[in-house]
Amino acid sequence: MYKAIEEVFEIYDFSSCKKIARKRFEKWFIKISKLDFITELQNSGRLIKNHFDRILNYFRSRLTNWYAEWLNSRIQRIISSSRWFKNTNFMIYRIIKIFG
Repeated sequence: MYKAIEEVFEIYDFSSCKKIARKRFEKWFIKISKLDFITELQNSGRLIKNHFDRILNYFRSRLTNWYAEWLNSRIQRIISSSRWFKNTNFMIYRIIKIFG
């Protein structure tokens, strides 16, 4: 099981394009489908298959949406800690002031 998980990390580290990553993932899917006794690994394989096209898009430019997620969490934290704001315009002003 450990080797199968390491192979996924190798796919991410050493695949230079979408086409190569697709081939390696397909070989990996075949390999884990033969491991009947490890249901967790098969569930992970199904999860990757369900989001396969979006996962393969990572190999085009190797960019993720971490900045958007970080920004969203910061704004949510400001909103949740700012329950005392009576004026929503002031709250928007504060968010712009912090990030602008």
